[in-house]
Amino acid sequence: MVALKILLKIAWRNILRNRKRTGLTIAAVAFGITALLFLWSFADGAYFQMSENIKTMITGDLQVYPEGAQGLYNVNLTIENPEEIESALRELPSVALLVPRVVASGLVSSTNQSLTTFIIGAKPEREKQLSENNHIVKGRHLRSGDDHAIVIGRPMADQLQVDIGDKIVLVAQDRYGSLAGEAFRIIGFFETGSDQIDNTTVHLLLPVVQRILSYEQAITKFLVRLKPNESLDRVLVQMKERLIGYPLQVARWEEVAPMLAQ
Repeated sequence: MVALKILLKIAWRNILRNRKRTGLTIAAVAFGITALLFLWSFADGAYFQMSENIKTMITGDLQVYPEGAQGLYNVNLTIENPEEIESALRELPSVALLVPRVVASGLVSSTNQSLTTFIIGAKPEREKQLSENNHIVKGRHLRSGDDHAIVIGRPMADQLQVDIGDKIVLVAQDRYGSLAGEAFRIIGFFETGSDQIDNTTVHLLLPVVQRILSYEQAITKFLVRLKPNESLDRVLVQMKERLIGYPLQVARWEEVAPMLAQ
């Protein structure tokens, strides 16, 4: 104990002996710690914002989809009773929003070019609740009644050499194996920053896609958004319990889109 007091006394005298040196050392250490905290906070904030963009635009916090239909753009199976499933899940107090979607694959063509595409059919009012930032960079997003309108990625528009107001033709295979096609007028361009989405995705109203694909009321998935500060793992277990007996799966957003999560 005596030795420790002597060491502290010597150290204190050494600190005060050259106050300029001591001040520079303290300033350097403080600057280093401040810079480290800033970079750490910046990286953490950037990751949080990117994950929020993915969840609000593409995946939700959780997804409900048919068994065997894993993957962001799996289009082979459908949920035939979406109203019944939505009613069962809406009762969970942790669930803030359920967003029904139809995802299908097809071909989009202009007078200059044709591209393979993923077709997303959605309800504008639910999508607006999911994300206030709809990433529209020109024109506008879909509204109720836009039965002959389409929104596409800005990079896709560049490849098709089209602009707002132009018409493009969308062709897809319906659930019975027949080809169905229809012309749509472009009303908006979106840009999310993900090439996987912006180059290959078009948006239509949900009833329009259901009609084209002969789905009637069927959908391919539900995006689930949770209330703030809810435990994702706990809600995941609750939803799985609610869906016992249904041929459906529930997955975290990282499992649905592992490449984006990575």
